[in-house]
Amino acid sequence: MRRTPGPARRRLSAFARDTRGVVSVEAAIIAPFLLGLFAASFVWYDAFRTNNEVIKGTYTVADMISRQQTSLPEEAFDGLAFAFDFMVRSRAPTQLRITSIVCMKDCDDDTKRDLRMCWSWAQPGFAGFQPYDATTVEALFPQVPLMTLGDTVVITEGRVNYQPVFDRWLDETELSSTIVTRPRFAPEIGYEDQECF
Repeated sequence: MRRTPGPARRRLSAFARDTRGVVSVEAAIIAPFLLGLFAASFVWYDAFRTNNEVIKGTYTVADMISRQQTSLPEEAFDGLAFAFDFMVRSRAPTQLRITSIVCMKDCDDDTKRDLRMCWSWAQPGFAGFQPYDATTVEALFPQVPLMTLGDTVVITEGRVNYQPVFDRWLDETELSSTIVTRPRFAPEIGYEDQECF
């Protein structure tokens, strides 16, 4: 003989079969995950975009300098710094440093060559990002390719301390680019009264 289920059991069975409100519950569960994924995607996209613009901006400034045929005045470097800042479009301030290096001896030997700094300029107002001196410039030498005797190169460094909108997925990080170019139309590019020869 079969027993009929009691009222409590019938209500529980009806509740288990009822599907009203399932979409709302699923949305409440999945929405925080989707919002977090969207925010993380935005942060990473913005970081890669900024890094790409730092590289492109540094290349552009280096190319502009390489086309000079005369010494550059201080105002020209201020203009280059403004152009670099305009190209990067970062919320954090951009930083630019430009250095000229000449090879004086044993230029065909990477271990013996005598590299010297002609001049160095850095965008003012940034601690730790100053113009090079005769000692600190040696950190740049490994990036200088082999040159002929008396040849000069200009090293352009662009940098920005990237600050993400949401710092949960990415910490503040330094994005930088270093470009080495040779003067195209002149043996050297001077900076005001500072020259290589």
